Amino acid sequence: MIADRIRDYLDNSRRAQPDETVLQWATRRFTDGLRRRMGPDRDMTGRLYATLVTQRCARRAAYKYHGVAPDAPLPARAVLNYYVGDIAELAVLALAKAAGCDLAAPDELLLDTERMRVSRNGLSFGCWPDAVLHVGGAWYNVEVKKMAEASYDQAKRDGGPDDTWGYRTQASLEVAAWREAGIDVRATVLVALRGLTGELGEWVLPYDDALVEQAFARAAQVRDSTPDLLPDRAHRPTTCPDGRQRLPVQCAYCSYTRRCWPTARRIVERGRPAWYVDTAGSAGHVGDDESAGGDDW
Repeated sequence: MIADRIRDYLDNSRRAQPDETVLQWATRRFTDGLRRRMGPDRDMTGRLYATLVTQRCARRAAYKYHGVAPDAPLPARAVLNYYVGDIAELAVLALAKAAGCDLAAPDELLLDTERMRVSRNGLSFGCWPDAVLHVGGAWYNVEVKKMAEASYDQAKRDGGPDDTWGYRTQASLEVAAWREAGIDVRATVLVALRGLTGELGEWVLPYDDALVEQAFARAAQVRDSTPDLLPDRAHRPTTCPDGRQRLPVQCAYCSYTRRCWPTARRIVERGRPAWYVDTAGSAGHVGDDESAGGDDW
């Protein structure tokens, strides 16, 4: 729907100069993205929003909801990676428009001051998709992701991403938000850019109401929690062949690993962080394994 048209467009050495409206559209979105990233961090304490509850762990969401400080400030390399992700998303959407895809951002179809929302069970929170695509007489939600190589390769083998990082939950929440706004979106076209190689993949993710229901259940847990009474942890360590207790990948990339698992310690394996719970009960700290890679994962 989108990836093939972008490839055809870029493979054409005689492609025409993009329409001025496409350039203006991309420039505006790029400026908005830079303003958001370069400005001060927004205080989201006490606010529910879609991407807060897309992943399985309600405790992680509750930490953010209550304004709990992360284990460490977000390092510059992570902030820069967010910039790169924003630029990749913008490039894919702009190329799609230049290639003739009939897509629009939310504020092109709705009032600029109208915030898209998704509501259920007495809860309502903001949800802002990347775009919507009109093709073959039907509407599709569009979500663009810059994926790490391992995640992209796994999605390619499996015929689409799983919900490890909440991609499918996010897609279904966005479909629900479009429908609530009056646009009868059928499913989500997820376009993924493989981080290092630029390979472009595409999958159509069907709407899954069960995932939406689970997201709202997490939102209710977060809303009803307090800093001293948090939801249960969603993930548990698994036992390795050598007997060590290893935390899952979601915990390895969480900003609250040490707060959630105070006796865990981190090492770097094949360039990626891994956290192990100290079953003996003694406190392990990140600094105990600086020789294994420190903060440079």
